[in-house]
Amino acid sequence: MTDTDRSPLEAMGAEPDLQSALLQHLAAQESIDPTVQSLLARALTERAQNGGRNYAEGDEDADRVARRRRAMRTLRDRFEEMEDELDELRDRNDTLAAALGACAQCWGEDPGCELCAGGGGPGSYPPDPQLFDQLVRPGLRRLHATRRSQSDLPQPPEPTTGRSTQ
Repeated sequence: MTDTDRSPLEAMGAEPDLQSALLQHLAAQESIDPTVQSLLARALTERAQNGGRNYAEGDEDADRVARRRRAMRTLRDRFEEMEDELDELRDRNDTLAAALGACAQCWGEDPGCELCAGGGGPGSYPPDPQLFDQLVRPGLRRLHATRRSQSDLPQPPEPTTGRSTQ
């Protein structure tokens, strides 16, 4: 098998269990930023090329390693923040979809959706009454109040033809 036939993790010399765990974790992150994927692959490849060591002997290498460790720590922290934010947004999406009676997976926009086959737009399912009252009804009240206040405004006079009626 040539290097081009092997996965990047195999080329690095990672143990099969580690390869599997890393690949499964990355595969589970559907919306992982391609830049993050690229940086991770590059860091893992460089580590493999270094014989599994984080740095070579020497002050210059130690400085470079320290910078990389800081960058990786920052990257890891940012990745964790993004995972938390994604979880929160998914929860919010599921809640709003339930309030509106929509498919939480695609909102009725994907004919290939395994849940609704594209037929799950808002109102396709019975809305959750409590969530509807909590999330939708306040917006409806505001909309109706705004429309009423706009209709109470003085209306412009009707245009005249320029002739006097006297």
